[in-house]
Amino acid sequence: MIVAAGLGTRLRPLTELRPKPALPVRGIPLLTYSLFLLARHGVREVMINVHPLPEIVIEAARRHCPPGLALSFSPETKLLDTGGGIRRAAAFLRESDPCLLLGADMLLDADLGRLVRAHRERGDAWTLLLRDDPRGARFGTIGIDAEGRVRRIGRRFALPGEQRSGVYVWANAVAPRAFERMPDREVFSHLDDWLVPWLAAN
Repeated sequence: MIVAAGLGTRLRPLTELRPKPALPVRGIPLLTYSLFLLARHGVREVMINVHPLPEIVIEAARRHCPPGLALSFSPETKLLDTGGGIRRAAAFLRESDPCLLLGADMLLDADLGRLVRAHRERGDAWTLLLRDDPRGARFGTIGIDAEGRVRRIGRRFALPGEQRSGVYVWANAVAPRAFERMPDREVFSHLDDWLVPWLAAN
């Protein structure tokens, strides 16, 4: 799934004309890079949630879709936040073990196959991709312990044992069992309302 329904407030006024995933980077809609990244790593079906100016994102995705990649769309008449958008697509996402979740506002070139292999080898329910970045203090980071388990999310949640940290680049491998821990409501954040309570419960 590509999570693409955000409002893009930090890019206003540009995002009043085109949603952030449809804004051009080197003449190509930002969303296109994620579609080709997924296709390059063997993904064949992608769900994209849309909210502001949805027809523009849908048209951009269809026009620039790589061959062999089937697209589905999840329109949100009201914004469901990141977790709510994922929850709406849960039946589709649970069909893959793991599924991949990408944020549409990232220009990402990562080895998603390696991410999936690491996720499977560890047997984790949820694996987040982090980047070592000297600008981490500006962007906010996620802290992990020596075994790579999440111990901190930004300044909002922390457990003892942090050894390293990295910038979350909005790429995730998620096992079907993770969906059993989803909040039972329509609108929520995938980090603060889904992962944080899970981490707090150890």
